[in-house]
Amino acid sequence: MSSPRITIISFAWPPRNSIAAHRPYSWAKYWSEAGAQVRVITARKYAYDAPLDLTLPYLPKVEVLEIDYRNGMNTLAQATFSSPLKAPVRWIYNKLRNAKLIGLKNPREGWLQAVKPLIPKLAQECGYIVSTYDPWMVHQIAAEMKQINPDLVWIADYRDLWSLNHMTFQSEAKKKASIKHELSTVGAYADLVCSVSEELAEQQGRFVNKPWLTIANGFDIDVEAICENINKPLQAVVLPMNIVYTGKIYPGYRDPSPLLEVIVSLENQSIIARGSIHLNIYGGQVEGIEPIMASGRFNHIIKLHGHVSREDAITAQYQADLLLLLESPLPEAYGVLTGKIFEYMATGIPILSLGSRRESAIGRVLDQTKVGMCTENDPTKISSALVERIAGTPKWFSPELTEILQFSREHQAMKLYEAMMSVTTPGITEKV
Repeated sequence: MSSPRITIISFAWPPRNSIAAHRPYSWAKYWSEAGAQVRVITARKYAYDAPLDLTLPYLPKVEVLEIDYRNGMNTLAQATFSSPLKAPVRWIYNKLRNAKLIGLKNPREGWLQAVKPLIPKLAQECGYIVSTYDPWMVHQIAAEMKQINPDLVWIADYRDLWSLNHMTFQSEAKKKASIKHELSTVGAYADLVCSVSEELAEQQGRFVNKPWLTIANGFDIDVEAICENINKPLQAVVLPMNIVYTGKIYPGYRDPSPLLEVIVSLENQSIIARGSIHLNIYGGQVEGIEPIMASGRFNHIIKLHGHVSREDAITAQYQADLLLLLESPLPEAYGVLTGKIFEYMATGIPILSLGSRRESAIGRVLDQTKVGMCTENDPTKISSALVERIAGTPKWFSPELTEILQFSREHQAMKLYEAMMSVTTPGITEKV
C-alpha cells in the first residue's frame, strides 16, 4: 500500500512567530513520521508578517513550498512588506485598508494569485488536503484543488472562525459576502471540517453542513518532561508574586482590568502590601493596555516587556507564580480554546483564567485537567485565587496527568490523521 500523500495549506508557518504556526507544523511532523508524504504550501514571509523569529527543528521528510508573491502586490503593499519599521507601518496600512474611502485589498491576496498557476499540478500530486484558516485564501486554494481533482479528500480546519468570527468587525455587506464566499468554498467542496473545541467544531460543521471533528491545540513537549513538571511540588511565592501573561490584549475582550482592580482593592484594604503583586506582560500586540494604564493607577503593577523570542516567553512562563489567561466573556467566545492554555498547562504552574465562563471550552478544559481556575471576572473569585496562591498551593490546583497528556500535539495530530484516512470509508458521521 502506497503512503498517503497529504498537502497542508497554511499561511502560519515558521519563521512567523505565532501560536498558530505550531498547529500545522505538528501535523507535518507527526504525519511524516507515521510514513505519509507531506507537502506544505505556505507563503514567503515579509516584514509585514513580523515577528519572524520562530525557529523550530527542520523536518527532513516534509517538502515546504514557500511561495513568493511580492510581485503581485500593489506599490504601497510592497513598500509595507519591505519596510524595516514593521509594526508601525503594518498598523498604518491596516488603517488605510479598513478606511471606507480607501480601496486597498488584503495584501495576502497576492499569495493566492501566485499559487493559482500551480493549482492544477498540485491537485494531481496529493490524495488529501488539509487547509487551516486563517486567512481565507487557504480554503480558496483547497477548494480550487478539489474542483480540479474531485477524488481529493479535503479537511477544512479552523483555528478561528471565518464569517462567524465574533472578533471580526465588518459592515453588513462584507459580512454577507464572507458568508457567501465561505459557503461556496468550504460548504460546496470540503469533506470534513475541524476546529479547536467542541463548540466551534459543531458550530462550523452545522453552518457549512459538513461532518465535524474536534482537534484541539496542544503542547509539543516530551512526556517525561511533562510528568516532571506536573509532579514536582509547587514552589512557594516569594513576594512580589509574579503573574505572567504572554499574548495579545484587547480591551473588553482579552482584558486584564478585572485582575488589576482586584489587586488595587486588596492593597487599599491592606490585605496585601502595595507592590506585592506584579503582572509581567510579554507580547508585541498590546495596544489595548494603553487606555488601561492611562489613569496611572496600575503602573506599579504592570511591567511591559514587549515582543520577546519564543524561548524567552517560555522561560518567563516557567518563572511565574501564576499564569494569566485572557479571553472574552461573550457567549460568542464560549467555544474559543486558545493554544496558549496548553502551552501553560505543560509548565506545571497554576493558571488564572479571566473572562471565560466556567461552562465555556476554556472552563471545561481547566476543570478536566485541574490546572487552573476560571474566575469569570468575579472579583471575589479573583481575590480568593490570589490570596490562596500567595499562601501556598491553591486548593483548585491539583493537576490530572492522564487528562493533561491527551492534549499533546502528537495525540491530536494522530487523531486527525486517523479521521482523515477514514473519510474514504463510507459512513463517516459528525461524531467522528
